[in-house]
Amino acid sequence: PVAARARVGFCLDTAHLHAAGYDVAGDLEGVWERLDREVGLALLKCLHLNDSKAAPGSRLDRHEWIGEGTIGAEPFRRLMRDPRFRRVIKIIETPKGDEPVRHDRRMLRRLRAYARGPRPGTPTMELA
Repeated sequence: PVAARARVGFCLDTAHLHAAGYDVAGDLEGVWERLDREVGLALLKCLHLNDSKAAPGSRLDRHEWIGEGTIGAEPFRRLMRDPRFRRVIKIIETPKGDEPVRHDRRMLRRLRAYARGPRPGTPTMELA
C-alpha cells in the first residue's frame, strides 16, 4: 500500500543485476534510470557490491572480487563517486577464500580509492 511506502526500502546486488541482464557493465546510468522509474531510487537503502564471474544475463550468481570480473572496475568507480549513493549502505559480498579479513580489507581499500578519484566524465591529465 502507498501508506507503507515510507517504511519500505530495498537492497540491490550488483552481480544479481548483471546476471538478470541489466547492463551494469556498459550502461550503469541506464540501469539507475530504469530502477528510478519503476521503483524509485529514493527507496534504495543498501547495495551488495561484488563483481561477477558469469556473463551478463546468464542468471548465474557467481560473485567475484570487485573490478576483476565481467562487470569490471569502471561501474564501481562510478557508483562510489555518485552522490545519490553516498548514504546508501554498501556491503561487500566478494569471495573470501582462506583469509576473509585480508580479502575484505583489500576490497575496502579498492572501493575507497574508487570513491576518492575524479568524478565520472571529469577530464584528467594523462601523465606520460
